[in-house]
Amino acid sequence: MSQLSDSTINNIKKINKELKTTIFFTSHDVGDIEEVCKRVIIINNGKIVLDDSMKNLKYHYLTLTFYLLLAPQPQ
Repeated sequence: MSQLSDSTINNIKKINKELKTTIFFTSHDVGDIEEVCKRVIIINNGKIVLDDSMKNLKYHYLTLTFYLLLAPQPQ
């Protein structure tokens, strides 16, 4: 469930589209990020550790999760 209201999400998207500008959106809520962002940059200790599209981030996360679920577990 999103922490942002539908009107807030719509306003962010509207500003981005009409002004053709970048919006720096900081959140730990993946639902909000997925709803608002096309591009995701993850920063850890002041360094960019990921800069990719939301689509690719989801694909790689799901691929990694699936791989880990199928990987043999240590005995």
